[in-house]
Amino acid sequence: MFVFKHVPEEKGINYIPAVSRVELEVRDHVDLDDMCQAFEDFLKACGYTFDGHVEIVHEDEFDNEIEDEDLEDETDKHKIRDDVFSD
Repeated sequence: MFVFKHVPEEKGINYIPAVSRVELEVRDHVDLDDMCQAFEDFLKACGYTFDGHVEIVHEDEFDNEIEDEDLEDETDKHKIRDDVFSD
């Protein structure tokens, strides 16, 4: 069994959190899609809100995506410099 668990920190003597503990148990031998779904459910139970879903992204795809963003940023920087130095 896998367990995702969150216990809020105590913030003082009179602090009583609305939720004292979030714990999600996932059975053994689930596939990767089910594990991602369970982690997504855990994040939402802890109060995180997001559009989309949790997924495993192949490293090459992630690296290419970052490189593309870096190139776009560099292109934007050059455009700004051209504007500043134009007559």
